[in-house]
Parts: sequence; structure tokens; C-alpha cells
Amino acid sequence: MQLANGTVVWTSPTGHVYTTEPEGAQWFAGLGEPTGEPTVKDIVPALARRCMKMPTRERPRHEDTRRRLNAERHSNRTRLEQQERDHQAWLAAHDEPAPF
Repeated sequence: MQLANGTVVWTSPTGHVYTTEPEGAQWFAGLGEPTGEPTVKDIVPALARRCMKMPTRERPRHEDTRRRLNAERHSNRTRLEQQERDHQAWLAAHDEPAPF
């Protein structure tokens, strides 16, 4: 048990009572000085601060996904069409009869 003045009273299982007196001020004098009244900031509800932490989206997530997929499909289609044109050009350039 601790008393208001900082004294601690210990009772062992055998019934002996030990008392310790506070000596912290003797060893740490700076800790015994009063610090004054603490400054308290205005508390803002967490819900009000939530919008400050996360950037807002320019468009909904499903629209971003749709645009990204359409751009990827267009890129793939363009690449495949170019590969087909290159292949057809190669075939036309090497259109020779068999050597036998």
C-alpha cells in the first residue's frame, strides 16, 4: 500500500511489515520541483480530422479501373496490330518459291 506522502508499506506472506520512505527528492532534486499547469490543446473529434489524412479521389474507383483496363486493352490491340503488320511485311519481302 502507498500512502499519500509517498511512503510504501509492504507486508510479506509471513506477516512481516516493511516500510520504505520516499528518498527520490534527495537523489533527483529536479524531479521534486513543481512544473506548473499543463497546457491542454482543444480536442478535435477523430471523425473531423479523418478527411485531412486521406486525399480525395478525382473519380470513383470503378471508373479508374474501367479507364485503366480500356487503356491497357487499347495498348495491347495497337501492339498486336503492329506485330501483324510487321509479320505480313516480312512475309511479303520473303515471298520466294521453295528452292527445290
